[in-house]
Amino acid sequence: MLPLGTKDNITIDDYLLPEEAFEFVRSARSDMYRVMALVAVRTGLRLGELRALRWREVDFERAQVNIIRAYSLDEIDLPKGNRRRDVPVPSDALAALAGWKQMAGDRDLVFARDDGTRLDHKECEDEFKEMWFLAGLRGCRVQRPTLPVHLNSEAIEKFLAERESLCTSDLQCGGIEGGYIRRVAALERIAL
Repeated sequence: MLPLGTKDNITIDDYLLPEEAFEFVRSARSDMYRVMALVAVRTGLRLGELRALRWREVDFERAQVNIIRAYSLDEIDLPKGNRRRDVPVPSDALAALAGWKQMAGDRDLVFARDDGTRLDHKECEDEFKEMWFLAGLRGCRVQRPTLPVHLNSEAIEKFLAERESLCTSDLQCGGIEGGYIRRVAALERIAL
């Protein structure tokens, strides 16, 4: 986390570059953490918000998630800012969530243990740190991983639409995992 009062001093070095985001997502050791990392990278959701996210708060039709709660360590609380917010979900992260929903089955939490119970904060933090190191990222700042704001979203959406029109099924595109990994990889070609 950034210290208080440093918001004006944020530079591009405080964000993951597209190729770093791709490596971070790719370094996940499980499908759940891969999807979780992709959603974090593409939306900027905080770890507590990801851990508390329920399927009923994922709006596939509007391509957004409704953030109404977060875990603060192990207690359910209001999200940062003490108010709900709707966060747009880019099509690659939405596709990953749809695939994950099929794999995860019928449970309340989007990201949970196999038995449906909530993930522990330390467990998630340790996994994200391990992914950070496996990806070979600079330093060990575990801040909210987000792509720079200046990405050309129109170019991203155009690329994804073209890509999706070429693949009639996830199996043809390398499976659910391969499909969204390639979509994330494409970001580095069209960013900046």
